[in-house]
Amino acid sequence: EQILLPLGAAFSELNQQDNAIEVFRAILKENSQSIKAIDGLTKALIAEKRYTAAIAELKNAPPDEVLQLNLAVAYSKNGNTDESLKVLSAIVKQHPSYAQGHFNMGAVYVQQNRFGEAAQEFKEALRLDPSDDVDRLSYIKALVVLAQFQTAAPIIQEYRQRRPHEFDALYFSGVVEKGLGN
Repeated sequence: EQILLPLGAAFSELNQQDNAIEVFRAILKENSQSIKAIDGLTKALIAEKRYTAAIAELKNAPPDEVLQLNLAVAYSKNGNTDESLKVLSAIVKQHPSYAQGHFNMGAVYVQQNRFGEAAQEFKEALRLDPSDDVDRLSYIKALVVLAQFQTAAPIIQEYRQRRPHEFDALYFSGVVEKGLGN
């Protein structure tokens, strides 16, 4: 397992998902409860758009928030956003300080065009991990859709300070300023 895990991860990094899947399955033959192997296997399956296979692998997986997150992602990408939200709700209930859970919940709400709830989840994820600019931008986008430009203004200013030459920083800065009437 010690040697095979890095090998499987390397195959995944090189986008050789079939090889990665083979390696992770070999590990799981020896240790069916290896969380890292299940994580690697299901991420490789998701990368190959084999969502149903990933869901099948994760349904009886040991309790772990990363594996649950993989399950939520597989459900969401498979078009089952309601099931994804159930899994994510359980994650954030059990691990309220898990920023990634809140972020993913926000992303599923966006898929469902529930931008108010999405904004709340992105805001919470950003509170838990203030360094996450992907979260920050997602929050800004949700606020813009909701036309909450006053709330978005200080957040886009901070984002623009952090990433002054990035297209999204400049674009959303302009959108927020226009929304404020400037």
